[in-house]
Amino acid sequence: MSTTLAPDQPAAEIWPQWNCVFQEATHPGAAKLEAWTLGDRYLLSCNGPLIEDLEKEKLHFQFPKKEQEYTLHLLQVMTLHPQQAQFVVTGYKPGDFNLEGLKITDGKNGFTIHPPLQWKVISLLEGQPQPQPVPPFGPFQLSFPWWYYGIWVLLGVLVIGYFGRLGRKYYVRKKLTESLAAHATALSPFNQLNKDIRRLLRSTNLGEQEQLFGFVKQIEEMFRLFLVRQLLVPALEWSDRDILQDIRQRHHIVHRESSIKIRGLFREFKKAQVAKDKLLQVDAEQLLEMIRQVAHSVEVSCREGGQ
Repeated sequence: MSTTLAPDQPAAEIWPQWNCVFQEATHPGAAKLEAWTLGDRYLLSCNGPLIEDLEKEKLHFQFPKKEQEYTLHLLQVMTLHPQQAQFVVTGYKPGDFNLEGLKITDGKNGFTIHPPLQWKVISLLEGQPQPQPVPPFGPFQLSFPWWYYGIWVLLGVLVIGYFGRLGRKYYVRKKLTESLAAHATALSPFNQLNKDIRRLLRSTNLGEQEQLFGFVKQIEEMFRLFLVRQLLVPALEWSDRDILQDIRQRHHIVHRESSIKIRGLFREFKKAQVAKDKLLQVDAEQLLEMIRQVAHSVEVSCREGGQ
């Protein structure tokens, strides 16, 4: 018998509860659960009471809170049966998570994960060897003014900081490239963005004022995730300035054709955060259209550059 949602009851009251556990993949070199970093892929095995007619292609996570989006992301449905299923999942946000009320649904039917899932995702920057402090050289006799040595010390700090930042960026991009290569999906980044937007529109009523800012935050995260997949830039972690600088250095055609549009879109995101209590439906719709146009421009620029 198919499980459906009653329109006047919250989903948590009528959806069956399934038990789910994370598992490591069995292929050589698979990521370890105790060292889960951004983008690592794992299996999520679930079982529970009978549910029929779940639509495999539409299954996704439904989070209790909007800000929990992308803490866990469903990449692939491996198996799906009325009383058990197995999924490939990943995480795009670092932190310790214990989500009660997390659901898997096709938009109509689904189940609540109980007991709550617990997991920890480590930032790409964690675990790197940290620079050690330089021991003092003294004692020595000052034969020049103190400011002379101060200038050299300052220059040394600036040089070390510059190369340290380059090293951190290289490490982050290397990890990101490895993760995305391991978790590639059949859809292009642009098509995946449009799919995520359509799913969000089905679950959001833009006519309700209280849903507008959450909607804007989600489409901003979707656009940044598009940049991660399309340009291999850690757009979910880096500042707007670092993202644009990386595009200028590594994606010349995208910079020439689309950087002004990307900068303008980032500016609109910031305006929406400042005016979140005054947002109108037309503002959200215009911002959504800007995202689609900018993402299409980036995709076209990448094709021209052979990426």
